[in-house]
Amino acid sequence: MPNFDWREHREMLPLARRYPDWVMGHDLLRDFPNLLRNFAHPDLGFDEVLRRIARERHRAGTRTRRMHVGLDRPCVFISHRKDDVDQAERIAWLTCQAGFDYWLDIYDPGLAGYPGLATATEAEARAVALTIEIALLNCTQVIAVMTPNTPGSAWVPYEYGRVKDPVPDSPQAACWLAPGVKLFPEYLYLGARLRTEGDISQWLADERTRMGFLSKPTCAWPHSTPVPL
Repeated sequence: MPNFDWREHREMLPLARRYPDWVMGHDLLRDFPNLLRNFAHPDLGFDEVLRRIARERHRAGTRTRRMHVGLDRPCVFISHRKDDVDQAERIAWLTCQAGFDYWLDIYDPGLAGYPGLATATEAEARAVALTIEIALLNCTQVIAVMTPNTPGSAWVPYEYGRVKDPVPDSPQAACWLAPGVKLFPEYLYLGARLRTEGDISQWLADERTRMGFLSKPTCAWPHSTPVPL
């Protein structure tokens, strides 16, 4: 989502104001403008929203072809467990250095007020799921952060599968395997398995070339540089 910077929206804006028209899934929540802002209405036609998401995904096709108006560079979804946020932030920094945009949950203001699954209301949980789904719709690649903390994560397998093309060995999906991780889910054999920062940078460069982004746009990193992996 490079020409629209989702990180700029520090207030809980209605979705119809938060996303420009070219963002994939922008129209999914037009009928529910206050859902993220107040979490007050758990029954605002959630099933219909899910049906719209399904139609949007079918219409758009694979993310390799999602070079719609406004997308001038690819965007990487960084999938991780909460305990691995430092590693996820470093990988987001590497994607920025490689000329990619990125989506990382800790920077999305739409998720800032979420209390966590243990104490969340049903409306809050639904709103979080929809925020993440719109991010997934607008990403062209995924990197899953795999550490000893990852087993048992409900979100990482879902996010990994949602971004990659519906073919077994999609080049769009990769994971970073932390040092010492030798056993990992079998589905990770269907994408690239990266061990070092050099591996990550090379995979990103290969993906940029494969998608036809031969130039390397500047991606400004507004935070302090994360510590190396």
